[in-house]
Amino acid sequence: MTSPDFFSDAASIGELFRLARVRGSHTQEAVAEAAGISAAHLSRLERDEKLPGPSVAYGLARTLGLSNSQVTPLIWKVLKERADEDEARYFREYTKAGEDWNKAVGRQVDAGESVSHD
Repeated sequence: MTSPDFFSDAASIGELFRLARVRGSHTQEAVAEAAGISAAHLSRLERDEKLPGPSVAYGLARTLGLSNSQVTPLIWKVLKERADEDEARYFREYTKAGEDWNKAVGRQVDAGESVSHD
């Protein structure tokens, strides 16, 4: 098991995985194969371009010899980031839909048509 203190400053789960892999002198290819993912996927995870699902995160943690206590706080952070991303995406989608609806209503009003509020 890897020392908890070494990774206490990891700001993200991707950084934690990269630090553990480098500290263990493992290649991305070897770690990815052992964890059952592609090296390209691991690379994106390490650069925080992708957020891992819990099964991938815990699979990588086991492969890298990390404890649940080292990974779990960062898993919760990932889940919160995903929720924030979803919220932002939904907000953008609903804002766009509202703008489209307002434009349609504006065109109806400009054309002298009655506006239905159904």
